[in-house]
Amino acid sequence: VVDAIKEGSDNVPEKVQKLYGIIPRAVFDIFTWINLEMSKDHQTEFEIKVFYFEIYNESLNNLLTMPPQKKMKMREMKNGSIVVLNCEPNYATSPEDIFELLKIGQMNRAVAGTNQNARSSRSHTIFVLDIEQKNSDGSTKSSRLNLVDLAGSERIDKTGATGQTLKEAQKINLSLTTLGMCIKSLTEGQKHVPFRDSKLTMFLKQSLGGNSKTLLICTASALARHYEESYQTC
Repeated sequence: VVDAIKEGSDNVPEKVQKLYGIIPRAVFDIFTWINLEMSKDHQTEFEIKVFYFEIYNESLNNLLTMPPQKKMKMREMKNGSIVVLNCEPNYATSPEDIFELLKIGQMNRAVAGTNQNARSSRSHTIFVLDIEQKNSDGSTKSSRLNLVDLAGSERIDKTGATGQTLKEAQKINLSLTTLGMCIKSLTEGQKHVPFRDSKLTMFLKQSLGGNSKTLLICTASALARHYEESYQTC
């Protein structure tokens, strides 16, 4: 159990912070908030578990093991939570701990070259922070932050994908289509939401419904030749 968390972004120069991406910014904000909570009650304890997964060809892989654990299984518990079986957590007490784990995961991620991108992501990745707060009165709070990097939808005629790369592109496009169908079903209030049609949507079931908050950030190209992909993304 963590009872002394190192400082968050307080010691990082503002100019440097502006260069950070979404994950570092989120991590620093979390530790800043933790330090604030602990300053109110010094007996408050926090435990932070870190996971990093990729979904490659509809296989859930653990990026924080060497070599990566592959074809991991998920189970939906009675309370509706999704659990990855036989997955050991990694504990963190500082932003630096988390960034080191992030580096390990990035090295293990599946990438390949296409006509569009020399290092094209061939998988979706999910960076997970599970945070548990234990208060001095014995009460506890828990929350999960899923930071998801979706592989881009691909047009085969542009990427020139063949063989294994073609198979990867088909799986990527299928899972993105399923994600869109799930979001559409939720917004329309349909009784059946096809979460189980994809590993991605199964994992993100809690993030897309219930009392969760979901934010999508779309990356679109300004080039005219990519108009169709940008239009479909937005």
